[in-house]
Amino acid sequence: MNAPAAFVWEAKSFRLVSLGEIIAMYSLPVGELVRAANWIASWAQAMRALGTENPTVITNPDFGQLRDHISRVHSIANDIGLKGIASDADNVRVLLDRGVPNEHGVLFSAINLQRLHASMTALGNRMPTDLEGPTALIVSPNKIELYAQPAPLFGEDVDLKFKKKARFEIAEAGKCLALERWTGAVCHLMRTVEVGLEAIRTCLGLPTPTRGQHKAWGAVLKVIKDEIEARESLMHPRQWTDLADKKFFDRIHMALVSIKDGCRDDTMHVESVYTEDEAMHLFALTKGFMQKVASRLDEHGVPLA
Repeated sequence: MNAPAAFVWEAKSFRLVSLGEIIAMYSLPVGELVRAANWIASWAQAMRALGTENPTVITNPDFGQLRDHISRVHSIANDIGLKGIASDADNVRVLLDRGVPNEHGVLFSAINLQRLHASMTALGNRMPTDLEGPTALIVSPNKIELYAQPAPLFGEDVDLKFKKKARFEIAEAGKCLALERWTGAVCHLMRTVEVGLEAIRTCLGLPTPTRGQHKAWGAVLKVIKDEIEARESLMHPRQWTDLADKKFFDRIHMALVSIKDGCRDDTMHVESVYTEDEAMHLFALTKGFMQKVASRLDEHGVPLA
């Protein structure tokens, strides 16, 4: 079985990271990086113990090992996006190049030896801080699709017909559920319901409520129910000409009653704190509501009833 490729941290990608990528990032290359850096740190301690006041020859075997470890640190740090460590390793490489080869190894002047020791020490000091930088959230396996969303959460029909006004809200609701932000999910779901309601009002020729009391669930449901019943009259200018339309809006009204019961709030403005069960239940209700709406009309309320 092949080892996972080195993970590259992508700034602002906000994507899911698999366990394999985390292993690749923290167990394989980073483990090797830490081992190499520890070897360099032990060399820096030895240099300090021996002193850096006089010109010193580093023997060829030791110099070759030091070069190899520095090159490995630089390569791995670049691969996984640890730019600070890569930069420090590059500084050490530059100082190593200032050594003068002779028959015993590589000779360093006192000043270059001191600079080399300081750069190696800086590299060792940076390691713990830089390795704590990238972080990841663990998403439960059964909620991965809510975050990654390989397909629209409410289906293609809703996604296409409500792409400008509801697509974002639905996607954000799913991500909130995946990250266990239950109240945030409910907020996005209620904004989604409001998009569906606005389309229904337009379809039925009803005005958008502008006052607080008119936005209360009871008022919203009453206006829709009254319009459904009023259109049964022969005197209504837009009486029902198709019984299928009346049945459709009756079912829409029933769906809204279910959402009202699941929401717990008197108005469309969400002020409560919600549990996982409540948020998941409301997600299912909103999904069914929006799918029903999309089966008859789009976000502009077309075709009109």
